[in-house]
Amino acid sequence: MSTYRRMRRHAFLARRSGLQPMMVINTADSFPETVAVLLLRGAWRYRSELAPLAVTAGLVAARQSCTADCVQQVPYLRTLRVL
Repeated sequence: MSTYRRMRRHAFLARRSGLQPMMVINTADSFPETVAVLLLRGAWRYRSELAPLAVTAGLVAARQSCTADCVQQVPYLRTLRVL
């Protein structure tokens, strides 16, 4: 069993002889997560707080895409025109 001092000594001797440290990836280690994954996890975690914002954004998008002809064809979209 190696002691702390012995491990440091071996590391020092390896660096002194010109060896460079290397990264070892095993099955327990994984790559860092991407920004998209972090944003999706945050959105999923706070989905109840973000639901009113999503509904409002959907209503605004429907209002913007709806023309005057569309409002006359679909009666329940008339309320969007008032907003």
